[in-house]
Amino acid sequence: MDPIIRTIFDAVDQVNEHLPNQHKIDKSMQTVLVDNSRGLDSLTIVTLIVAIEQRIEEKYGKAINLADGESLSRTANPFRSIEKLADHISLLLGAAKS
Repeated sequence: MDPIIRTIFDAVDQVNEHLPNQHKIDKSMQTVLVDNSRGLDSLTIVTLIVAIEQRIEEKYGKAINLADGESLSRTANPFRSIEKLADHISLLLGAAKS
């Protein structure tokens, strides 16, 4: 499994520990995180973002900001799915290496 996906899924596990069964986040590449008609509630998405950012910094030694204004204003929402978020993180980590 891709290490970024593994990191996201580990953060999902962490967040799921505090959610009731009916609100647990599915560990799937297609899981919708934020969308106009469905997705996670605001507290859950913020908690997940923080958990992912912390794990990325621990694992890669790079501090990234997933919820910056540029990311949130994009037409291609990086929070649309876990797959899109993984792609976004990969881009951020690549930029952080430069």
